[in-house]
Amino acid sequence: MFETGWVGSDTLDPTTDVMLRANGDKAWFGWPSDEKLEELRMQWINASDSEARQEIAAMVQQRAFEFLPYVPTGQFFSKTALRKNIKGYMSAPAIFMWNIEKT
Repeated sequence: MFETGWVGSDTLDPTTDVMLRANGDKAWFGWPSDEKLEELRMQWINASDSEARQEIAAMVQQRAFEFLPYVPTGQFFSKTALRKNIKGYMSAPAIFMWNIEKT
C-alpha cells in the first residue's frame, strides 16, 4: 500500500493525473501496467477538439473502473488559523507565502 495526497488541480485531466498512469516501470515504484489505459491517455492528449476529448475521457474513466489503478481511501481538509494582524493571505489548495504582510 502506498498512501499519498493530491489537490484537485493535480487530477483535472489525464495528462496531470499521476494516479491514472499505468505505465509500470516508467511510473512510481510498484505502479500498475495497463497498455489500454495508457493508449487512451495518449488518444486524449492527441485529440483535436474538446468533443473528442470528452468521449475519450469517458473511456478513460470506464477503463479506470475496470482496471482499478488506485483506490481512493478518503479525503481531508486542512484548516488554517490566522491572527488578525496577518493580511494578504490567499486561500488555495497550496500555501502561498507571497503577498502576506504583518500589520
